[in-house]
Amino acid sequence: MLRTPDAADAVAVAVVGSANLDLVVYAARSPEPGETVMGDDLEEHPGGKGLNQALAAALHAPTAFVGAVGSDHAADVLLAALTGAGVETSFVRRTAGKSGVAVVNLAADGENSITVIAGSNGDVTADETTRALDALQPRIVVTQLETPVSAVVAAAQWAAAEGARWSSTPALSSNSQRPRRTTLFVSSSLRQTRSSSTQARGRAFSACSGRPRTTCPRW
Repeated sequence: MLRTPDAADAVAVAVVGSANLDLVVYAARSPEPGETVMGDDLEEHPGGKGLNQALAAALHAPTAFVGAVGSDHAADVLLAALTGAGVETSFVRRTAGKSGVAVVNLAADGENSITVIAGSNGDVTADETTRALDALQPRIVVTQLETPVSAVVAAAQWAAAEGARWSSTPALSSNSQRPRRTTLFVSSSLRQTRSSSTQARGRAFSACSGRPRTTCPRW
């Protein structure tokens, strides 16, 4: 169950997004298809685009993270990283499954390849996103595409209705077309929200492009 933080806790930024445990494999070179190579070292680090954004935001403003982790070692590492940085985690749900994991193959020349397993990141829902934002009342909402698109749309619609700024990074994409399709879908949802809601306290934001790391302008 989600827990509601104390009403006195003012949150400026809410990040709705992913948290992954990064497993970094160091080797002289990456293996070719079908090949096995010996590695040099293995490290684990808290990561995921959402968690990284929350840690960065917390350096400058009170920040909350909205997402999901599993019931495993990775979840403990991810929650410790967030709380250690002062990020509000009352709206991080623990599921019975596994947390998100990213396996990073890093070669000596700096080249890398990454495989991401969504895990509990795929369990973040639109309803819990809206409930969390209702409770937190942030001035800025940040999303990515490492959670279900329905949760991203819910966050964008909430920001449009409440007059908050919405910033989205259209990644991770499964193919080159997904960012464009998703931003068009979110933009359409915002137009519907703007035209049908008479309760909106501010101007809506649209998804402005399929480029990564884009903060969308006001309409």
